[in-house]
Amino acid sequence: GEKARSCYAQASAARGSVRTTTERTAWRGARSRSVEAFLREKELERARDELRNWELDFPEDKAEGYLSLLWARYWIARDHFELAIDVARDLVAVNPTSPYADRLLAEAAQAQEKLQQLDRALATWRTLVSDYPGSALVPHAKEIITRLSREP
Repeated sequence: GEKARSCYAQASAARGSVRTTTERTAWRGARSRSVEAFLREKELERARDELRNWELDFPEDKAEGYLSLLWARYWIARDHFELAIDVARDLVAVNPTSPYADRLLAEAAQAQEKLQQLDRALATWRTLVSDYPGSALVPHAKEIITRLSREP
C-alpha cells in the first residue's frame, strides 16, 4: 500500500501542475460531479472519458478512494462485475484507511452476489463489518449477512 501511494504521488509530481490548490480542488469536484451525473444518466462513454481524464490530471486520487468508488460503479453499470471487484480490492489493499473503503467493499459484495459468488459476497460483507465497525453500512451489511447465511 505504501509503495503504491508513493508511486501515485510521484506520478502526480511528474505530471506537474500550474493550477493553484483552489483550482485543483475545483477541478476534482467538477470531475466527480460530472462522473456522478453521467453514471446517473447512463452516459457511460462520457463517464469513462471523465474518469480517465481525472486519473490523468490527479493520479494520486487513485489512492484516496472516491475515484476508485466511481470506477467500481462504472464497471457495475457496464455489467463488468469482476472489474468492479478488482477496483475495490485494489483500493482496500493500497489504502485500507480510505474513507471510501467500506463503500467499495459494499460495491464488491453486491457485484459478487450478481456473479452468484455468494460465499465470497458473504466474506466481503463480514470484512466490512469487522474491519470498518464504525461504518454506517454495518447495519445493512449485517442484514445481508443474515440473509446470505440462510441461503443454501
